[in-house]
Amino acid sequence: MASVTRFPHGAPTIMSVAHAGGQGKTTLAQLLYIASKKGGVPYKLCSADFVDESGHSKLGKLYPKAVTEFGPGARLTLARNQNNTNAPLRYWDAIGPVFLEGGSIIDVGANVISGIVEWGVDRNVASLMERRKAPGVDLFCVCKSQKHALDDMHTLVKNVISDKPFQVNRIIVVKNEIGGPFYSSFEEGLRGAFPDQHLTFMNLRACQAEIWPAIERHGVSLETIVGSDEDRLMALLDVDLWTASAGLAEIRAWVDNCMRVIRELDLFDRKEARAIA
Repeated sequence: MASVTRFPHGAPTIMSVAHAGGQGKTTLAQLLYIASKKGGVPYKLCSADFVDESGHSKLGKLYPKAVTEFGPGARLTLARNQNNTNAPLRYWDAIGPVFLEGGSIIDVGANVISGIVEWGVDRNVASLMERRKAPGVDLFCVCKSQKHALDDMHTLVKNVISDKPFQVNRIIVVKNEIGGPFYSSFEEGLRGAFPDQHLTFMNLRACQAEIWPAIERHGVSLETIVGSDEDRLMALLDVDLWTASAGLAEIRAWVDNCMRVIRELDLFDRKEARAIA
C-alpha cells in the first residue's frame, strides 16, 4: 500500500465546511475518509461541531471510536464565568496541533468555522504553519443549490482568503446536487469575485437511494453500508430484503461515482502542496 511519505511535509489537513447547516459536509467528510483509505493515506477523523448528551457529534456517532471531538467552541458565558475574554480563543488552541501536523479530516460545523477563523488570525497560525513547514489545508466548501448559495459561498471563501487564518493549499467548492442542479452563473459568479484565486469545483451527485432516509435515521456510516451485505443491512436499518438489496446496489454505485470524482482532484497522490493563502 502507498505511503503518506509521498507528501514532503506530511499529508495536508482536509476541512469540510459549510456556511449553513444541512449542506452535506458530514457526508462529504465520510466520502473523503473512504477515499483516503483507498488512496493509501491513513487520515484521522476530527469534528469541530456540536455534540449531543453522549459527547458525540454527527460524525462522531458514525465513527464513535475514531473521531477526535473538539466541540463547537467556547460560549460567551464561559468567558464571563472565567472572567477571561480570551477563553473563546484559548478554546481552539487544542486544535492547533492538527493544523501543524496535518493528516486529519475535520468536519467543521456551520456555526463553528467563524470561531476557528478568528482563532487562526489571533494566533497567527498561517505564519506559524509556514515556519514549521506544516502541510497546509485543503478546504472543501460545501453548498446546495439554494437561493443564497452564491452569497453564502462568497462570504465563506472571502473570509478565508482575506483573513488568512491558516495556510490554504486549495479551495474546493463542492456543489451538492441533492438540492437541485446549479446554474452556470454560480461558478462564474465565484470565479469573477475571486479572479486571483484558483478555485476548484466538485460536483457531488445527488443520491436517490431508497434506504438513504433509514441510513440517516439509524446513524450508520457510508463505509459500514458499502461493506455490508443485504442481511446485515436488514438488521442495521430495519428494512426488508428487497429494500436492502436495491439500496445496497444504489449506495455502492453512488459511492463509486464519488470516488472517481474525488480521485480526479488528485488529493492523495500529489508530490507537493503549494499554499495560496
